[in-house]
Amino acid sequence: MKVLNKDILREIWSTKSKFISIMIIMFLGVFVFTGLKETPPTMKNTVNKYFKEINMYDLKITNNFYLDSSDIEVIKNYKWVEAIETYYTKEVAMSKMEDKKVNIYSMPENIAKVKLVAGRLPENDTEIVLTEALKNKFKLNEEVSISYDNKKDEFISLELKNKVYKIVGFVYGADMPESSSNNSANVNFFAFVNKNNFEADKYAGVNVLLKNIDRKDFTREEYYTEVNKYRDELVEILKIEQTKHDKNFQEESKKTIAENRDKLVKAKNQLSLANDNLEAIKNFLPAEYEARKIELGKFENEIKEQEELFNLTSEKLAKTHYPRFSVNNIKGNKQYAQFINSTAGLTSLANIFSIFLFGVAILVSLTSLTRMIEENRTNIGTLKSLGYANFNIAKKYYIYGMLSAVGGGIFGVVAAYLVIVPIVYNSYARFLIFRIPLIRPDIKIIVLSIFIAVACVIIAVYLPLRKILQEKAAYLLRPKAPKNGSRIFLEHLTFIWKRLSFLRKVTFRNIFRYKLRMLMTIFGVLGCLALMFLGFGIRFGVQNISYEQFNVISKYDLIASYNSYITASQKEKLFASIENNTNIEASSKINISSATIEKNNEILDNVAIFTINNDLEDYFTIKNNSKKIKINDNGVVINEKLAYLHNLKVGDTFKIILNEKEYSLKVAAINTNYFGHTIFMTKNYYEKVFADTYTDNSFLIKANHNKEQVKNIINEIEKNNNVVYTQNNLSYKDLLNNVVEGIDIIVAVIVLCSTALAIVVLYNLININISERIRELSTIKVLGFYPAEVTSYVFREIFYLALIGIILGNFVGNILYRAIILDLTARDSMFEPTSSIWVYIISTSITLIIVLLLMLVMHSRLKKVNMIEALKSLE
Repeated sequence: MKVLNKDILREIWSTKSKFISIMIIMFLGVFVFTGLKETPPTMKNTVNKYFKEINMYDLKITNNFYLDSSDIEVIKNYKWVEAIETYYTKEVAMSKMEDKKVNIYSMPENIAKVKLVAGRLPENDTEIVLTEALKNKFKLNEEVSISYDNKKDEFISLELKNKVYKIVGFVYGADMPESSSNNSANVNFFAFVNKNNFEADKYAGVNVLLKNIDRKDFTREEYYTEVNKYRDELVEILKIEQTKHDKNFQEESKKTIAENRDKLVKAKNQLSLANDNLEAIKNFLPAEYEARKIELGKFENEIKEQEELFNLTSEKLAKTHYPRFSVNNIKGNKQYAQFINSTAGLTSLANIFSIFLFGVAILVSLTSLTRMIEENRTNIGTLKSLGYANFNIAKKYYIYGMLSAVGGGIFGVVAAYLVIVPIVYNSYARFLIFRIPLIRPDIKIIVLSIFIAVACVIIAVYLPLRKILQEKAAYLLRPKAPKNGSRIFLEHLTFIWKRLSFLRKVTFRNIFRYKLRMLMTIFGVLGCLALMFLGFGIRFGVQNISYEQFNVISKYDLIASYNSYITASQKEKLFASIENNTNIEASSKINISSATIEKNNEILDNVAIFTINNDLEDYFTIKNNSKKIKINDNGVVINEKLAYLHNLKVGDTFKIILNEKEYSLKVAAINTNYFGHTIFMTKNYYEKVFADTYTDNSFLIKANHNKEQVKNIINEIEKNNNVVYTQNNLSYKDLLNNVVEGIDIIVAVIVLCSTALAIVVLYNLININISERIRELSTIKVLGFYPAEVTSYVFREIFYLALIGIILGNFVGNILYRAIILDLTARDSMFEPTSSIWVYIISTSITLIIVLLLMLVMHSRLKKVNMIEALKSLE
């Protein structure tokens, strides 16, 4: 047995290049499989650790009209509520923050606590902690002052006791995972002060912990299923509260309208009486008459304005209902939802990549080990004739393969945890507060990855060895007879065959003569190129989406929405401020509404509805790929990702929730949109579906895509209390660019691994091809072929097979790309669904370059072939 063990070591040393190549292939397979499989658990571990540290809520309940003590009592008394904690919030202007607003929250004590990064927490009412995102702008112990305007908070009376605070710490906030110093595109800033600072008659919201909930893993679907069961019950309970509030609200509205109507009537009566009195002194006191006439004229104008305001307010109140309570689980936070849901897309990518990698590994291992076993057939025959059992003979090859697989697997596992897991994790989390991954090696994944590698090698050993061990020893001791020549299919096509040169005919005969080698080469190239295509496809799929979205599709830089229930003079003042603003290149009025698509009490998608009343081609490009879409009165235009998520096609109908009411919309066309969900409709369709008169409520503003100009515009227009919302598209552009940068990291891993795999696979296949045919190549050298002709003789076959593999690889790669591209991104974003022509060119070029470089390497080897030794008789 010691002799056989020595023979194994001798075989490894004598075929070390083959041994190492199998190790490298297994290393790549395990490296990528383990790395991509372990990244989702790492993401889950990290977010779970954070949620447990801060005692994250199960449900967050809010209302646009805020929550009063009766609402809190109803929630508290729900039988499955374990604990609740209310909170307040106020948007303020803070010193040194320039145009950026800061949301000040009451400090949580038990649920959804802050995580301290530096300093300490507030100990009295004059101390404050800021988001970690501001740690480079402010210093500990620095004083900050705040100011705010209560005019915009019409449903709550809220004051802060102090206006000056001392900074004592920097924290992460439970509901703002994107507010981090490593996120340059962040626009959400917050601070916390003691709850005693707030004087308010209502609460901003309440965080809830539920009973009998398993909180070991906040990413499990089972957790959300359990939470949602109780959420649905709470929603039904709060609907009753909403109905009560709405009844009171409607009564208060009617009362307010009646009081205002009485005041208006009284004012009109006073005006009428004053006019009568004025006429009485017209002829007696002409000077006093003129003075009073001017005063009454002003009074009359005031009454007209009050009447207009009364009509607008009455209309608004008539259309307004008490809003629904928003009851959201953790995934109600968009950033958490994206982070947790992205693990599914990453798992799909890992599965696809691993199948191809290990598939190619089996093919290459099969080719290498088949060649090695064929070379050892005489040795196997000798051992059989000496009486060794098949088990002892086979052990050598199984151990050879298993050592290479286990060795490559161990290196692959170590490298995966050191390289892929941190890199891919960082691509998803680098702009969030979870910057440090919690890596916990999973023994199941490690064992599975090495087991798959070993299984690949065992299959590759078993298939050729089984056949050769069934042969008799005497037959094995003789050289294997060469395969008989046979006519190939091309020879039957005489009109082609007779036009081929002799060497071309030999090439095609050799290709089809060695079918296994042909298939190995084709599938090896196919697999490597498909993975490379996938990597470059993703890269080019995101390369131009930021420019396309914010320069071609959405050409405006800013949305400014205003209160449509304002008087003509207020509108005139607002419109004049827009028209006279020198930073504004152009502007146009439009109606924009915010709607939701919901299912089972859960908001699936938020949608912006743009109602077009005039030609807005200078602000939008509504298209599907390069074909422009013209909206009509028969339906709406929705974006491609929204159609994909809800399985919609032209002619289908779907439901949205707008202003607490459900409406059905018909899909007339599907447009290209890379960021956010949009619906476009005409004025006529708007009035038909919503049974409401169209009114403008927003401005689309262009500012030459200049950040400074947009900043100045926002500062100016937000001084007007009638501007209720602004959306800076340039900030969203920065956010999208950050996403693209994160994707680049994943792409780099895919491309580097697939390129390394291509090099190893092609080197192995070419090396085996030459080794098997060394006598044939020596013969043609003896016949007078020059070195370049000998290399050409061999590589012509390889080149043809590589071309077939490249064509099929591009085809398969495109299928893979289209299969995963829509699931790889967040729900409200999309990559380019069509592969760029450059993906085909670059993937093909890299593969051809690898083939040509390997040809040069093998050319030098072929020149050194010893023809005498190669042509010696094996007998």
